[in-house]
Order: sequence, then C-alpha cells, then structure tokens
Amino acid sequence: SRSRGDFYPHSDIDLLLISDEFPDDWFTRQTKLYFLKLKQIEPIGYTTDEINRMLGEGNTFITNILREGKEVKIL
Repeated sequence: SRSRGDFYPHSDIDLLLISDEFPDDWFTRQTKLYFLKLKQIEPIGYTTDEINRMLGEGNTFITNILREGKEVKIL
C-alpha cells in the first residue's frame, strides 16, 4: 500500500529480501529476520527458487509485491 500511495498511518512496509545465501530452513530464516523488524518494516526472505515456485503457484502476496513494489538492488 505504501508503494501505491494508498496507505494508512499504521500500515506496515513489507520488505521482500531475495537471496540464495539464506539458510535452507525457512522457519529459522524468518525468525532471524523477525528480530531485524523495525517499527513498521516487516522483512521476509526467500531464495530465488522459492520465489519462482511461488510465482508458478500464483502466490498473490509475491505477485503483488513484484508488481507494485519498488526494487532496491544491493551490489
């Protein structure tokens, strides 16, 4: 909603992190990212394979982020 400009003061920011260097265990990964949470920033991390699988399954959360989100590349 923030990237579209139609957010509310309490709306969070979903920060999708894509890296093939994440640990294999999804739950451990998300638990570690949870502790990085800052106020309204909600980080979630996936590998490239996980993103591709979810896109193939029509995962609306991922398709919405990729369609409406803002890309930030770290080199």
